[in-house]
Amino acid sequence: MKLKFISIIVLFFFANIFISGRESGKKIETFTLSVQYENNKDYKNAIKEIEKIYNDFKDDYLVNLRLGWLYYLNSKQDKSIKYYNEAVRLSNNSIEGLLGLTIPYSAKEKWDKVKDIYEQILSIDPANYTANLRLGQIYLNRKDYLNAKKMFTNVYNNYPGDYLACLYLGWTYYYLGSNSKAKELFTDTLILDPGNISATKGLELLK
Repeated sequence: MKLKFISIIVLFFFANIFISGRESGKKIETFTLSVQYENNKDYKNAIKEIEKIYNDFKDDYLVNLRLGWLYYLNSKQDKSIKYYNEAVRLSNNSIEGLLGLTIPYSAKEKWDKVKDIYEQILSIDPANYTANLRLGQIYLNRKDYLNAKKMFTNVYNNYPGDYLACLYLGWTYYYLGSNSKAKELFTDTLILDPGNISATKGLELLK
């Protein structure tokens, strides 16, 4: 009786391995086909491939993340938001998922919502490059130069060799009237990114 019980457990174990392996193979094959369609800009079929397996993998983070991305590419922003939200939920508010969620909201120009998401990311990772930079851009566009300076300074302090950090902080100092700092940062931008049109324009305005 004991041997029979052990045999049943062993069979159950190997059956689970077989099923798991088959499901993994199915997912790999589906993602491969979906990526091929995406590379050909055939977003509808890229989506269809993932949707074929969605019922079996609806609690899979990568499946929801991919649908969020593909629906964004296919200009279906509400559906993109739906799947990115699900990916965020499944990953316990991962930064990757939250950054993805900003994409369709940006496409819809829901800047207050985008701002809230970046602030949520910064509450998890205060030094996050993308959140600091993009939030700074939002403040700069709103002419909130002091908050823009705060965000861009965070980026610059961590990435002083990043041309975008130099460029945007340079423009912020320009609008704040700190011409010497603006000139230095525009110059650094051109060192890091020769021929940068925006930095060139900034230096011309300072002559």
